[in-house]
Amino acid sequence: MSMKKIFLILLLLFLTSSSAFAFGVGARAMAMGGAYTALADDITAAYWNPAGLVHGNVKTFHAMAGKGIDANYDFDKLADFLNPNKMIRDYWGRDADFSGSVNGIVGISICKIGVSYIPWANVSFSKNAANTEVDFEGVLKRSLALTFGGSFNTPLPFLSRVSLGANVRYVYGQLYRIEFPAVPPPPLRVTYATAQGVGLDLGAQADIAPNTRIGLALRNVLTGSLWSGRTNVYTAFDISGKPVSLVRTENFEEVDKSPMHIVFGIASDIPAIALLSADIDYADPYSDIHLGVEKRFFADIFALRGGYYTENINRTSKLTYGCGLDLGIINVDLAFGQDNVRSDGKIAVASLSGMF
Repeated sequence: MSMKKIFLILLLLFLTSSSAFAFGVGARAMAMGGAYTALADDITAAYWNPAGLVHGNVKTFHAMAGKGIDANYDFDKLADFLNPNKMIRDYWGRDADFSGSVNGIVGISICKIGVSYIPWANVSFSKNAANTEVDFEGVLKRSLALTFGGSFNTPLPFLSRVSLGANVRYVYGQLYRIEFPAVPPPPLRVTYATAQGVGLDLGAQADIAPNTRIGLALRNVLTGSLWSGRTNVYTAFDISGKPVSLVRTENFEEVDKSPMHIVFGIASDIPAIALLSADIDYADPYSDIHLGVEKRFFADIFALRGGYYTENINRTSKLTYGCGLDLGIINVDLAFGQDNVRSDGKIAVASLSGMF
């Protein structure tokens, strides 16, 4: 394939990047509860375990789209994140309390080297009906990752093949924050900032028995950046929810440091039964578990999947399920999920992947 065609494919993928829900990327992985550290073998390895890309096909692509609903807010209204002042005015005179995340991935791999684009956003918004306390924070980040690695055989009978991989990421972000505390005097602070940084993820996978593989991922080994921007200080909101009476402008700086995740996973394809997988994800001070199962039918063309994972930082957990259709050079996967605490916490994701 010519470099011109590769560039055009990359450009198309970047321009068509979409959003999905919070905890991971790829509908297959999400349907299996994110228990994917030992299973990752396509471009989504850029998120789950960079060593997994070594096991993939020579030329592959992946794109994901989806939506999520968290708390009392439908993420079909994602465009509202770009205009928080309008959001506040729309909710003026009403209680509001919601938070959530969206993310996605698009990318390709050629000769076991992957290039992927991973956008994600986090938002939280709360206010009371009396409009005496308002708190909004929206963060949008975009990550461009280069994934690479290699594998080698070992003489050990219990460790036949080992794969190692790494991600090098460039991250650019935008921050928008509105703070209007209830404690007098109540200055209204509106902050806008940007940040740039680099990140590094490391991973390993190893075949330890027939149809059984273990994986280890170190996410955010190097990460972090400095938010830099300005804060406008106003006296208050007017009756429509618009900031009024600018008092002063201050310089704003804040360190943005993501915690490192240490994730260990194991997956085993038990003949005539199912593919089972499990992950333990540790990020100080929390540990989470991810469990997944996949059963294939009709000569492996159709797959049913299920999963479960915890979010101890949010004191909740989710059940996931989905299906997949393998048409040879094209795979179509769907994933759905339900929060076990909030009845309105749901996800719906679709992925399209294949070879070219």
